[in-house]
Amino acid sequence: MSNYSAEGFNPERIRALKIGMETTLGSRIRAAAIFDRDYRSEAECETVRDQCATFCDQIAIHKRKELENFLLVPPALDRAIERRQSDRFRRTGKKPEQVAPSAEVLDRFALERENDVEAQLIDSRRRFARSQSSGTHDTSLVKASLAEFKQRWRNVANRYEMIPGKEALSYLNNYLQDTLGLNITIPAIIDAMSSAEVPAEIQRLIENLAKFGALKPHQ
Repeated sequence: MSNYSAEGFNPERIRALKIGMETTLGSRIRAAAIFDRDYRSEAECETVRDQCATFCDQIAIHKRKELENFLLVPPALDRAIERRQSDRFRRTGKKPEQVAPSAEVLDRFALERENDVEAQLIDSRRRFARSQSSGTHDTSLVKASLAEFKQRWRNVANRYEMIPGKEALSYLNNYLQDTLGLNITIPAIIDAMSSAEVPAEIQRLIENLAKFGALKPHQ
């Protein structure tokens, strides 16, 4: 078994790496593939799962755009900010200040990026349709993509799944730096999360990876 980061949403890179490692080692190895969702449709994700199933023991595609989206949990973010201010107070005597709730900041970011997310989603579906030679008329594809986007976007939880997670955290930290002169780190956010706030998807992934790690090597 091995840990490797494949750039892009490309099963063939994982297949090629696996073959290369097996050739070098002279034996078969087990593989698990974990992908960010990015702006891919469920149809494209299903195609990737089918491709990976031919050479991987386990496949996971995040429901959220990228890994950082799992950290967009406003209560946990607010606690991380409070703890950061409390730590600074103990060190410097600077009293905690009132700031906008993280949900409000994230909503501002989402509003600024709404058109871009919509365009990226449509473009991703166009590229996949062309790669599959689906024959779907472009107008029909755009109409269906817009309907899907609008339905998902009106729900705040879905919105937090679709926006760029890395950029959202950077946006929040820029706000905190401007208003408080501090920022919060990914470990601090994770530490501030309660067990109930850990997404079920991540819990399942950890459980499945534990099972994968317990598999016996290929003979």
